[in-house]
Amino acid sequence: MMGKSNINADSQADMDSWEFHLMYVAKMDSLKDEEKTRVLDGLAKLKQVFDDNWLRQARKEHHPIVAYILNKVPWSQLWLADFGTKLDALKQIAALQSFDRLAGRLRSSTQYAGAEAEVETITKLIAAGITDLELYPKVEVKGKPKEPELRAVVHGEDVYFEVTALREPQDSLDAWRTHQELTLSLFDLETLHELLYFCQIHKILSPPRIEEFKAKIRKAIAEVKQSKQFVYIGEQGVLDYLVIHRSNHEQCDALVKRFGMKQEASGPPFETDDIRRLRHKLRKKHEQLPEDKPGVIVVFCSLLYFGSAEHFYADLVYQVEETIYKQDNIVLAAIINKTGELGFVSEVDQRPHYTLVRKSRNLVQESIVVLKNRYSKFAINQKIVSALTS
Repeated sequence: MMGKSNINADSQADMDSWEFHLMYVAKMDSLKDEEKTRVLDGLAKLKQVFDDNWLRQARKEHHPIVAYILNKVPWSQLWLADFGTKLDALKQIAALQSFDRLAGRLRSSTQYAGAEAEVETITKLIAAGITDLELYPKVEVKGKPKEPELRAVVHGEDVYFEVTALREPQDSLDAWRTHQELTLSLFDLETLHELLYFCQIHKILSPPRIEEFKAKIRKAIAEVKQSKQFVYIGEQGVLDYLVIHRSNHEQCDALVKRFGMKQEASGPPFETDDIRRLRHKLRKKHEQLPEDKPGVIVVFCSLLYFGSAEHFYADLVYQVEETIYKQDNIVLAAIINKTGELGFVSEVDQRPHYTLVRKSRNLVQESIVVLKNRYSKFAINQKIVSALTS
C-alpha cells in the first residue's frame, strides 16, 4: 500500500498544502531515490498550475487529481510526476497559445477530463517533433465560428484536432466522488500505517447512501483498531468492503477469497453503452472541424474488455469504422484506452485500416487504436499515426 512515515496527516491545513505532500514524498520509503527525485520535481511543476488555494477547494469538490495526490502509492505519485512534466513541456512551446485557458480547464472538476485528454494528445505530438501547435484556433465551419481543440502544422500542412474524453464529465465526477468518499477520505495516513482496506464499489451512490456506508466503515475502522482483527461490510450489488489490521496481513489472500473480493480498491463502474457514446462523440466532434483541412479525432476512454484484447479491439473498429468513413475530411480517429493491468507485454498490431499499440507505464496499460479513413479526400499522414501511437 505505502511506505512508512512519521508524518501525521490529521491536520486539515496540512492536507490543503502542497508543502505537506512534498514533505511526505521525501519521506516515502516505497520510492527509489531516483523515483523520489522525479516525483518531487513533477509535483513542484504541478504546484505552479494548481496552487494551495486550488487544492483546498479541489478537495471539497473531489477533483480527480486530488485522488492521485492523496493516494500515496508509487504508481499514483509517478503519474503525478509525469503529468507535471508534461504541463511544463507545454508551457515551453513558444508557439503554443492559450495555456492559461487550458490550465483553467484542468483546474475545473467538470472540465478536467477533456483538458487532460488535450494534454496527453499534445504531449504525444511534441514527443514526435510536432511543435508548431495552436490551442483553440478560431475556424469557420459551414458559416459558423468554431474552436477545435488544436491545430498542428505537419509537413507544412494545417491539421485540426478534436480531443475529448468518452464519458460525460458529471458521470466521471460522480464516480470519483463515490470512490473517494468511501476510501481516501476515511483514512488519514496514520490509520493507513495501522490498517489495510480493500473494496469493490459496484455502482455510483447518492450522497445519503454514501453517508450511510461511511458511518459503517468508520465503525469498522474503530473496531479493527481495537480488536486487531478484521471487519467485512457488504451489500450485494452495491459494495464489498474489508478492513484488516496490518498485524493480520498474512490472512489477506484467504479473506478476500472468502468474501469473493480482490486485493484492491476499485469502482464504481460507469461504462454503460460505450459504443453508442463513442459513435455519438465521433459525429459531434466532426462538426467542429473545417471541411477543407485534414481532421483528426482523439477519444480517451476506459473501455473494459474480457478475454482476448485482439478480438475486442478488432470488434471495436468494426463497430465504429463506418461512422468515420462517412466524414471525408477526417483522416484518422484515435481511441486511447487506459486501464490498470499487471504482467502486460507491449505489442503492436498493424492492420491495413488501423493500427493497435498496447504498452505499459507506471503500472497503467495504454491501448491505442488509430483508425485510418481509407475514403478521406486527404492523404493519411504517417507522422501523426506514429505520434499518436508513440
